[in-house]
Amino acid sequence: MMRTSVVSDEREASCATSRRIGVNGLFLALGKMAGMETYLRSLLREMPLLDPGIAYSLFTERNNAGSFGIAAYPNAREVVCRIPPVANRRAMWATRLAYEYARLPAQARRQKIDVLFSPAFIGPARPQYASVITIHDTQHEDCPENFGSLDRALFTRLIRQSVRSASHILTVSEYTKRRIEAVYGVPSERIAVAYEAADPAYAAPVAAEEVARVVGAYGIRAPYILAVATLLPHKNLDTLIAAYTALRQHGATHAQLVLVGLRSVAAASLEEKVRAAGLGGEVVVTGWVPDADLPALYQGAAVFALPSRYEGFGLPVLEAMASGV
Repeated sequence: MMRTSVVSDEREASCATSRRIGVNGLFLALGKMAGMETYLRSLLREMPLLDPGIAYSLFTERNNAGSFGIAAYPNAREVVCRIPPVANRRAMWATRLAYEYARLPAQARRQKIDVLFSPAFIGPARPQYASVITIHDTQHEDCPENFGSLDRALFTRLIRQSVRSASHILTVSEYTKRRIEAVYGVPSERIAVAYEAADPAYAAPVAAEEVARVVGAYGIRAPYILAVATLLPHKNLDTLIAAYTALRQHGATHAQLVLVGLRSVAAASLEEKVRAAGLGGEVVVTGWVPDADLPALYQGAAVFALPSRYEGFGLPVLEAMASGV
């Protein structure tokens, strides 16, 4: 049976193929990363199939090792990087960046990488191989109020540095391409647009009993209005809650409102708005849910809402459309 190997960061790869692409998956050391995690995992399911003459080395940390589903591909392997564990999220982010800048270039050279693909904005500085990065949006430049001053300053500096080092830039919409050209002065020919798509799982009908099981597991009852978004200010969920509150007060709906997505900086404020409106039993905040549950949650919904004020692409709209919502 053909399978890939999982190698430690101290072992050197040996591969007979002529082209080697490294994939920088170290950003997932932060934990669940919502849309960017979906982007990477979806690409990894497809890229090794496109050309067996290309060898892929996925650089990942130990907590995510073995979770990418690439073991069946003979031209793909994981390189497990020993990023030291730390206690809090900010320290974890700093530790991951330190590893990415100090150790990853040496790792890539050891694996004889020709191209390093970094799918989450930031790639190593001054690489000794071609660097390709994906920039999903320019929100940190367009909406600075959505970021803390320190985070924005660091993020902006790192992205600008990554843009200068990159041989090529990928993005997910023509709008974001135009913004990259304007903000960073990148010539159009250095940027390629590759649109996102809903996973085929969303178009596959989910049995009614499975929908009922998943919906019930999260304390949801039908009918319900669904929003899928990380709880961040630019997702505009406070406006959705205000609209829902008005509908309830006028007797225009008896549906629940279900907010699915990573709890983030806006979570406490949103939950306070729900309590103030007396809708604690009618608004369900699930937090992050695994991908396996999302098709059932979409297909069980009566309505889907995406009131976001800013998106690089807006993939949940396609997921909802594929689900027939």
